[in-house]
Amino acid sequence: MTRFASALGRGAGSIMLMSLLAACGPSPSDMMARDRLEQARTAYNAAKGNQDVQVYAPVPLIEAEKAMALAERAKDPADISHLSYLAEKRSLIAVAIAEGKVAENDAQLLNRESSEILLMKRERETKIARSRADATAAELEKIRLESEMKTRELDMMKREAEKARLLADAKIRESQQLLKEMTELKARQTERGIVLTIGDVLFATGKADITSGAKRSMDKLAEFLKAQPTRNVVIEGYTDSVGSDSYNLDLSKMRAESARNELVERGIAAERITTRGFGKRDPVASNDTPEGRKLNRRVEVIILNEVAKPEGQAP
Repeated sequence: MTRFASALGRGAGSIMLMSLLAACGPSPSDMMARDRLEQARTAYNAAKGNQDVQVYAPVPLIEAEKAMALAERAKDPADISHLSYLAEKRSLIAVAIAEGKVAENDAQLLNRESSEILLMKRERETKIARSRADATAAELEKIRLESEMKTRELDMMKREAEKARLLADAKIRESQQLLKEMTELKARQTERGIVLTIGDVLFATGKADITSGAKRSMDKLAEFLKAQPTRNVVIEGYTDSVGSDSYNLDLSKMRAESARNELVERGIAAERITTRGFGKRDPVASNDTPEGRKLNRRVEVIILNEVAKPEGQAP
């Protein structure tokens, strides 16, 4: 029994080790890049070991060597694949050029030997070799043009990203400036958004109409919301403790609606505003004094973050 458990443990360990090794293995893009690099290396070694290439196509061979060196030093799989492809094609071009030169030399030799049949055969081979070289050169030119186009696209993407960053920075600065201007309304930043309390002579006892002394506060709030058209608003109404619970709940709802109507009159879309009434709940001061009751007769405005929605609304 003990031997079986030990063997079982070793088997489980082996499975875990194999799983870890598999998870840490190369990605498909890495494997593809390695295969392309090995293919390019094979083509380059074949060209380098060809004496005819060294004699008749030294320049293309040097170009293939440079591309091969860049591919072997590259780190990104996409760069490895691209450079390996160039190295392979330049190696093939060097071989094709060398074959063409050899074919031409053979053709001259056959001409001196007056071998018409062999000469025609060599000429056909020369044409084939030249066609291969032309086709490969044309493909290489196509790759060069595609690379230039890709570079231009990347430059354009960088410019667009920089433009977006500058726009975001400007928007942040604008929001910070607007928040600074809201300090008179005692605004504070929370996880939900900007919360501000509009009280202090906002409502008379038992009344839901906003007093003339609070108009300036509503003006500032409306200007802020116009500058932030993507933000929604929740207005919560509160009362002091004078009166019954049901009376105060209805009164708090009417006070929230009064604040909403003030904002709508100042050009804020009604669908951006949600109202709630909480009656005498959550007082901010003692209801035992006239001053405390005055502070509790208030509305609180929550300017939600851009991605937030009021509770009860679909996202």
